[in-house]
Amino acid sequence: MATNQAAFAFYMQHQRVVYYALSRLGVRPQTPDYQDLRQEGMLLYLAYYQQYEEPLNQPVAVQKFNRLAGKIVYLGLLQHRLKWQRRQALEQTAGKQWHQAAAMTADRQESSLSGLLMAETFTALAARLTPGERTILDLRYGEQLSNREIALRLNMSPRRVSAVRRQIAVKYLAWQAEP
Repeated sequence: MATNQAAFAFYMQHQRVVYYALSRLGVRPQTPDYQDLRQEGMLLYLAYYQQYEEPLNQPVAVQKFNRLAGKIVYLGLLQHRLKWQRRQALEQTAGKQWHQAAAMTADRQESSLSGLLMAETFTALAARLTPGERTILDLRYGEQLSNREIALRLNMSPRRVSAVRRQIAVKYLAWQAEP
């Protein structure tokens, strides 16, 4: 088993393997999640290096390792992107339901009773959320900010904001499914 320093030094010499896997996936430096995927690829490469048992003292052995590591990194990043796409689809479904609820609220503003019921619905959902989730929910749907704008305001990554929004969507859908 290799040390962390040795693994990182080896990665620095052969980081092109990760860049090649990213290019095979069609991920370009302009892509918003490029840095996250590059880092994920690096972690996959390092993990594989630390598990690899054959010595890497010959150029042929290094070439063989990099071919295998490239496949591992590519498949890991592909799996990561597929999970992300499934989560985005779930988030969009929940987002559409939120927008429909907001549209219904706007249409029914004349009726104070229906406005009161909608407010109670959002209050009931907010009671199920953590304070951080409530803040992000308010910024997204109250102030209509994007994930990037929320991330800047709360000093966190857009990826973390997206993860919290997915948590909110899951809680919302679970709450809606309750009898």
